[in-house]
Amino acid sequence: MTCDVYNQAYLALDKLISRNSDILPTLVRAAFHDCVGASCDGCMNFDDPHNAGLSDAIEVIDQIFEGKGFDQVMSRSDWWQLAAHVALIRGGLNQGCDHHAHCTFFELQFSYGRKDCSTSPVHRHVDDAGSAHGDYEEVWRVLHGNFGLDHHEVVALLGAHSLGGADRAASGFNYDWQEDSLVFDNQYFKNLITLPYQVEDVSTEPINGSPAPLDSPHLYQFTSPVPHNKSLEVLMLNTDMALLKDIRSLKDDDDAFTGVTTCKMGKKARQLVEDKPAKVRKCNDAPTAPLVYKFAEDLEFFYETFTTAYWKMVSHGNEENLNVPSRGDCGHCIPEGAFCVAGFEKSGQCCPGSQCVKHKCTSQYY
Repeated sequence: MTCDVYNQAYLALDKLISRNSDILPTLVRAAFHDCVGASCDGCMNFDDPHNAGLSDAIEVIDQIFEGKGFDQVMSRSDWWQLAAHVALIRGGLNQGCDHHAHCTFFELQFSYGRKDCSTSPVHRHVDDAGSAHGDYEEVWRVLHGNFGLDHHEVVALLGAHSLGGADRAASGFNYDWQEDSLVFDNQYFKNLITLPYQVEDVSTEPINGSPAPLDSPHLYQFTSPVPHNKSLEVLMLNTDMALLKDIRSLKDDDDAFTGVTTCKMGKKARQLVEDKPAKVRKCNDAPTAPLVYKFAEDLEFFYETFTTAYWKMVSHGNEENLNVPSRGDCGHCIPEGAFCVAGFEKSGQCCPGSQCVKHKCTSQYY
């Protein structure tokens, strides 16, 4: 892949995000679901509940992929991963850089060469993306099992939950993970530590403005108001809270997670349920809690660990096939003509030969 092709593709996706910023978190989520299973392969089963809410975004970017001829120069999986690459950079830039110099950012190098499945963009089997009702053992099973992540990397990869949230019409859960759901930073970990989460059953919440069905199964999550805006609530799933607190998720007779959690408070075991509030803050810390605290206090350390984990994910099943555009001359910085914010380092800065002027990388004043 030449830098010219890469830059054109980046600009097309960058313009899409500028027009429709709400698509940003979904593009990052789609990259994960593409890679769960045997490999990142440009294929998904859109009837799989794990992939609910992804089809509209995939349809939008695939129209660009095919309409602008990018399907002739890269695989669909490469395209989906590039969309997430651009989205992560835009999410990082959305932090803003108040002092206009040396603002913390991450190093992210795009690679290409993934192989699509023969029926791309769809397949019929179900890839095991795990259950949001699970606990840390479930998170470890999926992320270590699929991508070989270690504990540092597992916790860091879930930091991508700073982007986006849950949709009642898709997963059934509700609310965003943080107040500004278009910013990719370490606020997810800060929220875990500081906010007063309580168990909530959201199964009765409206779906797209309509009442939930009366026979809806229980749907437990952890919910907290935002301190300076009590009318705004944010969530953590069981799998999120399990990074900080040593909770256990219960299963039914069919070995399926029920969503009900327990934990030890000191030596005493307690069940965390909505009608008998037990503050999750009192639960014993999880073995991974020190990582949550470290990522919350050190954005640079989080970014470094995240990008290591992210590389393992996006190269999954294609490790021997991947290359970087023009031997590394591009794919790690913002190309000319794309959105930028002055002052960021690493992949948050314009490529050599251009600079950020009025939120656009340009060579005009270089």
